[in-house]
Amino acid sequence: MRLPWRKREARAPHVKWIPVAWTRNQPEADMLVDILRQADIPSYARRHGSADVPEMMAAGPHVVMVPEDLALHAHAVVDPIGEDLT
Repeated sequence: MRLPWRKREARAPHVKWIPVAWTRNQPEADMLVDILRQADIPSYARRHGSADVPEMMAAGPHVVMVPEDLALHAHAVVDPIGEDLT
């Protein structure tokens, strides 16, 4: 039952996060996250499921995640090899 004097809070739309890069360790992942954020792409890094051992700390593979609707732009920023550099 909803009380009449309480307003329903607006919820943010659900965002699906997808991986765009895999790195060997946390410093590499942090560098890619910073590059993406400078390009105005929200991103975060998390440890890969196979390396979720607390003793590993920053070592081990990490995954860089971005919102699904910005994935193509993130790929272009992270891997610009496909562009003509001449």
